Amino acid sequence: MRVLAWIAAALLAGAAQAAPKGACTVTSPQHTVALVELFTSEGCPYCPAADRWMRELPAAGLGRERVVPLALHVDYWNDKGWTDRFAQARFTDRQREYKALHGARALYTPQVMLAGEDTRRWREPEQFAADVQAINARPSRAAITLAIEPAEAGALRVRAQARTSSPETRPVPCCKLRPTRTAFRAP
Repeated sequence: MRVLAWIAAALLAGAAQAAPKGACTVTSPQHTVALVELFTSEGCPYCPAADRWMRELPAAGLGRERVVPLALHVDYWNDKGWTDRFAQARFTDRQREYKALHGARALYTPQVMLAGEDTRRWREPEQFAADVQAINARPSRAAITLAIEPAEAGALRVRAQARTSSPETRPVPCCKLRPTRTAFRAP
């Protein structure tokens, strides 16, 4: 469920800022939206270019109808002289899970994962856009609806619903599925 929470936060971030006093609902499109994960760190000398690239995805025609971008700041750079204020051990754990899943030899930053696969084609805009287009061409395997509404004491309640027509169930790579409840507080 961690991935669903991250995707919910990404999809609802703009909507929550646009309408903080009202309810907002977002429904996934009928095509597959590509998950783009950037493993990065403020202490990494090569990461600013990747961070800039991710910020510029919407201007390159890769907005939220096509990609869900997540910048995941890892904590293994923190002992090299610069503490990343955004780093979280769970992001490093996620990168380690990918490493184990794909049999990689090392962790590195910046690392871009596209739909769960390591890609270095992010540096080639046309190639990356073509890879995203191939993912977008696939029909969605689930209809996901996320709703955000005001709760008590300035908190926001997020509700998620996923529907699929397939009776197939299988483990989701790199995710530990467990119920979680998170209360998001408006600034």
